[in-house]
Amino acid sequence: WRQFACTPSGRRIEFHIRGRNADDDPMLILVMGMGYLKIASLKFDMDIALEIAYDGKWTKEKSRALPFKIVCMMRAGYGNSTINKSARDWTYADFVEDIAAVADAAGGAQAPFAIMANS
Repeated sequence: WRQFACTPSGRRIEFHIRGRNADDDPMLILVMGMGYLKIASLKFDMDIALEIAYDGKWTKEKSRALPFKIVCMMRAGYGNSTINKSARDWTYADFVEDIAAVADAAGGAQAPFAIMANS
């Protein structure tokens, strides 16, 4: 299901969660709109992105068995995520703020996370 995180500077960042979903579960944050995951961002279907990443061998059951939850976020300006400045003015600091907001919304400040993105 679609969820949104709000950044301190006012952007709304869309994200989905697959697999485990306790607040303190570690997270793998997949950033949509970059690299091979961009294909899936058209429909925002994380299962399709995982099938592409795992050569069609990924299933929803496999995501539930992982020791972490998978959080898929849409980069600012993609999908239903908003961007509150021109793309030219958007910075890495803004990107970090977006990731922090999603991590907090998806698991709280105590949950460890890793990020996977490609450009």
